[in-house]
Amino acid sequence: MKQQVLKGMSGHGGVRKGAGRPSNPKRKGQPHFARPLIKRATPIHINWHLNKKLKDLNIRTKDFFKLFRHAVKTARKKGLHIIHYSLMDNHIHLIVEATTNKLLSTALQSFALSLSKLVKIE
Repeated sequence: MKQQVLKGMSGHGGVRKGAGRPSNPKRKGQPHFARPLIKRATPIHINWHLNKKLKDLNIRTKDFFKLFRHAVKTARKKGLHIIHYSLMDNHIHLIVEATTNKLLSTALQSFALSLSKLVKIE
């Protein structure tokens, strides 16, 4: 069955009244600013907070530490140099270096994905 095409419409969405995420005055945070261009010798501080669903996950155990070290080794193969890390009760601090912004972004996503798969977070 073919989709109906309305006159004057491209069929690809676009700006509509009421479209998009609704505004919420209770939502905290600041707008995202573009990260400045980085160089190889620039250390970057990354702070990851655990999701509220994961508050029961204890990340300060030997088992989690072994999985975390494995994910760090995988990240190094992707080009992300994790210089220092600190596992806190509900968040993780990382100091990392990467050669480009694109590599930093993709390697951090890969690192988070491999860690979540190792821990079996769904």
